[in-house]
Order: sequence, then C-alpha cells, then structure tokens
Amino acid sequence: MQIYNRWGEKIFDKEDLEPKWNGDYKNQPCLEGIYLYLIKIKALNGKFFYLKGTFKLII
Repeated sequence: MQIYNRWGEKIFDKEDLEPKWNGDYKNQPCLEGIYLYLIKIKALNGKFFYLKGTFKLII
C-alpha cells in the first residue's frame, strides 16, 4: 500500500498483508486533507490487481 499527499509526495509505502498507517510522516502528524492510496494485490493465480482512490484525513 502506498499513500501520497496532494502534491504527489509518497508519504507511506508498506508491503505487508495488513499494512497500517498511523497518519504520520517523518514522525510528524500529517495535515488534515485529501490523500491518495494505491493498493497492489496479488491473486492466488499470480495476477496483480490494483485499487486506487482518495480519502480525507480528519484530525
């Protein structure tokens, strides 16, 4: 899973079965606003699927 801020800067990147983001970037809380997420999923048949969208971070 990757998360980008509104300026396109990658602020989170984790390859894990259950990635968790705590809302921080460089040990500082992120600003309230809209962020983009990208999720890459590998299916049992070996094919990759991608999910993308936006979410609003509320403090």
